[in-house]
Amino acid sequence: MPAQPEYVRIAARLREDIASGRRPLGSQLPGEQELAADLGVSRETTRRALQILRTEGTIVTEQGKGSRVVSVPAVITIRIGPDDWVITRVPDEAERLALGFSPGVPVFEVFRGGAGGEVHDGSVTRISAEH
Repeated sequence: MPAQPEYVRIAARLREDIASGRRPLGSQLPGEQELAADLGVSRETTRRALQILRTEGTIVTEQGKGSRVVSVPAVITIRIGPDDWVITRVPDEAERLALGFSPGVPVFEVFRGGAGGEVHDGSVTRISAEH
């Protein structure tokens, strides 16, 4: 399976920062150039990551004012047992539209004891293994 594009990984990192409260609701994000330097990526990568978060409704950007957090993503925890397995993949465009997921967001597909897969939005889902 191909690796996720860097901008998708950066969007996931920022989303996690928002969900965890490190970048709280209402907070201003650094400018694109500063954020790119902080994350060690190009400004274009940062711009594409921020576009994902804008599309999801997590941030808004105003010309001359920058971007701020307007929504905290809900985090869903999926518990898996010893007979379950999970794959991570990026859905094709038709599946993405049918599921209503944002562009570039991976999905977790959970198979429980040989049953068909449950598909979950990778941007708001955490996997927890039961021991």
